[in-house]
Amino acid sequence: MDLLLRQLHYTSFAERGCKQLVSKQVTLEVRKAFSDRIVSCYWSASHPPNIGYRCVYLHQISCQQTLFGWLYSDGVEQNSSVIPYFVCYYLDEKLLNFHLETIFTCLQKGPLAIIDRHATPIALETKVVSNLWSYEPARPGVAVSPEILQQCYTALNQGELINLLVPHSTKETVLVLGDQTYEQRIANLSVYQHYIIEGITEEADNLAVPRQVTNYQKIGRSHQPNQLYVQPTQENKQKLSFPVKVAEGSLAIAPHKSSSVTKVSSKKNPLLNSEQRNLSPSSFNQNNLQFLLRIGIIATALAVTLSIYRLVHLSLLTPIASEVKANNNNPVFFKTLTEVSNVPQGIFNYSASPTFASLRPTVSSRLAQAQRQFQLRFVEPVSTAQGSSVGIKMLLDGELSFVLSSRPLRENELAQARQRGFALEQIPIALDGITFFANPRNLLVGLNLSQLQDIFSGKINNWETVGGPDLPITAFSFDPEVSGTADVVQQRVLAGGEFGKNVQITSTAMESILKVADTPGGIGYSSAAVAGQEKIYPLPISIAPGETFISPFVGINEKVLNKAALANGSYPLTRRLFAIVKRDGGLDEQAGVSYVNLLTTDEGQKLIEQAGFVPIR
Repeated sequence: MDLLLRQLHYTSFAERGCKQLVSKQVTLEVRKAFSDRIVSCYWSASHPPNIGYRCVYLHQISCQQTLFGWLYSDGVEQNSSVIPYFVCYYLDEKLLNFHLETIFTCLQKGPLAIIDRHATPIALETKVVSNLWSYEPARPGVAVSPEILQQCYTALNQGELINLLVPHSTKETVLVLGDQTYEQRIANLSVYQHYIIEGITEEADNLAVPRQVTNYQKIGRSHQPNQLYVQPTQENKQKLSFPVKVAEGSLAIAPHKSSSVTKVSSKKNPLLNSEQRNLSPSSFNQNNLQFLLRIGIIATALAVTLSIYRLVHLSLLTPIASEVKANNNNPVFFKTLTEVSNVPQGIFNYSASPTFASLRPTVSSRLAQAQRQFQLRFVEPVSTAQGSSVGIKMLLDGELSFVLSSRPLRENELAQARQRGFALEQIPIALDGITFFANPRNLLVGLNLSQLQDIFSGKINNWETVGGPDLPITAFSFDPEVSGTADVVQQRVLAGGEFGKNVQITSTAMESILKVADTPGGIGYSSAAVAGQEKIYPLPISIAPGETFISPFVGINEKVLNKAALANGSYPLTRRLFAIVKRDGGLDEQAGVSYVNLLTTDEGQKLIEQAGFVPIR
């Protein structure tokens, strides 16, 4: 999935001194947090980093605001008063597991772009991370060990803020699973297994347990509630090339430096040493006992290694579907609708974004046949338009058991749920693409996200400006206060800005399609599930100028959904569709989880595909 990232750079610029450049959407509060919690903590004028030093950092200002980036000491610094090169990206949405996965991939590959110290721009543009494995980083990133990754995922899932610094180390051995075969993954996992076995061998004389691979230690809870504090060991503090101050009350993970791997000496093996063969029976029994103990521990280590591989392998096969969880936090997948267990009995109210209109009839009829006791009643809002925001409000007010949303939850909605004594969880059930379409007489090659932003903010008002005919632009949009689709467009196309006064509001996708079809200079958008029609021209989209345009549809008539581009996230406006579950421990929660389990069966995913969406698994 793609992320919209604001840029922050802080370094010494020629003839300008120490300056901070940022994207225009970055607030003063975030700029100050970057200076105070990153720059001031990770750079000291009295102890500047050595030339060639680099590190990565990840800092959560709040659960809704995340900073991450790199520090490079590239040799430009002439004295201690010249600051090294900080590159930073700012994510202004709730940090979820798939966000964290994207961030770590980016940190390990390197920054998307850098700025020239001698030719600095006035402001920085927003960057979009979409295809993580194909972009060429501007500078190398820093490897992050699996142990640290797991610590961060655990902290995130427990609602703790993350504050992470990992310097580069040539001794790091990192498990990279992206393009590896089964044999390569097992070989890499054996490296970590070898650390354990090596520790057993070196400390067998004292019958010690394997030494820890990681160089950080937990020292307990901080005085701040719901926050975990982890600090470097004393040995690791001495290995840092410059002092590091850690923000109090956050998850702070020390640099990871793996021990060198050496071969086991035969002198430590009781079966190979001649002196040990001449030991007394009692000594032999003791050494034999030690040897058997080692064998047992090694066998345990091998079992743990294989278990880790199975978990990693499963996560690679189902990276998105792993978010669908039952109460025991294990993925639940079935083949058919009838196989799903623990489906409650009763009549349950639910609502949905209009995006799901093509899905509802098919699913309702099949569920009625497969799970007769599970009766769903669709509830429309009274005196207001149907939409994700309205449905979530009805769920918060106790009018629904669950709701289907075309956008992620907002922080204020999560806060309202907590105030009312329960939690809301968004669980992805399908992939969709937001399709922009124009009048079929206006056959553009395509538009990039920046051009779409200018059109829907009112900055551009004639098609000639973007390579089209000399026609005034008439833009149509849904109400972002009601529509989840409009909310996603506002966040990802307008970068959080407002729709222009030139934009005309429509109530439904069909209304937008008909108006664009009747307006020579018209442009609108909707879910791809309903946009494959002859009346309109679905526009190919690119992330930025010069990038390849990707169409949401393929085929001779370009009316077949481009499932591959949506599945791999290369289509710039791919999004997830969610079931919003009310975690209250009651029947509402059971109904919501059961609905998710039903839709994520093999049969349910086929129904999703038939409705014009892309399966999540």
